[in-house]
Amino acid sequence: MQGFWNTRLEREKFEFSLIEKALAVADKKEAAQNLKFLVDAGLINQFNAEKIAALAKNPQSLPDFAAPRDMIPPRLGKAVLSRLGTYKGTVDDDSAGSDYRKAIVDFQVGQSLPGDGIIGPLTFDRMKSEYMRATGAWPPEASSKAKP
Repeated sequence: MQGFWNTRLEREKFEFSLIEKALAVADKKEAAQNLKFLVDAGLINQFNAEKIAALAKNPQSLPDFAAPRDMIPPRLGKAVLSRLGTYKGTVDDDSAGSDYRKAIVDFQVGQSLPGDGIIGPLTFDRMKSEYMRATGAWPPEASSKAKP
């Protein structure tokens, strides 16, 4: 009995990982095609294939697992990086600027973190501790652009 349930659990984990990978693309239409392929190929049978196929018919309803997102708003990230000396641009809500991503990468590399340009948990913790060490306070005043 135990072997049966262990095998079933492993199959469910496998199928979930396939679904997760199918959804981990930027284009929702591509994600829908990926899901449809998994269902049509019979690779998904532990989960309700009909429900998954129905979801795939409406790509905009699919969850978004595309790329990790920053843990903090751009204005806060820019304010912190500005104070720490890696960001020189305008402190605003725009996350599209290459200067901001470069500042994140520069900070990460300077802290011996993976330079992926995304403020994930490790980067956020390091930014917070470095900011607190530099200023003695958290959170930063996002409207000011204080320099070191």
